[in-house]
Amino acid sequence: MLLPEKPMNTFKNNDKGFSLVEVLFALFIFAVGILAVALMLDTSIQKNSSARLMSEATEIAQYQMEKLMSVSYHDAGLNESSSPYGPNTIGNYNVSWTVREDLPMSDMKTINLTVAWNDLGKGKSLTVDAIRQ
Repeated sequence: MLLPEKPMNTFKNNDKGFSLVEVLFALFIFAVGILAVALMLDTSIQKNSSARLMSEATEIAQYQMEKLMSVSYHDAGLNESSSPYGPNTIGNYNVSWTVREDLPMSDMKTINLTVAWNDLGKGKSLTVDAIRQ
């Protein structure tokens, strides 16, 4: 007895599921996205660290400048002949300042205060100027 021939292609067109290629492609896209997020996180951490150091340096500069502005005009810490002063170390920061007398006018002193620190292997500094009468 002769059996009826079956067609070679018996796959149905409505098969549900994903092929291996589709799954691998989706995993690749997901991996690229995760890598991008990880790189953004690393950059964010570095920038936050730099911003914290800059904020601390600004606070130190403000504190030191307020101390210099509160002393007498003729105080030894504001004497041009002894300038420059420092560096004084406060934590990881070096603070120094110079005083110039009769600048911008007579009976005035210009104080130039610099705070320097190391940020990720690079030297950074912040400079604040004030005029004392």
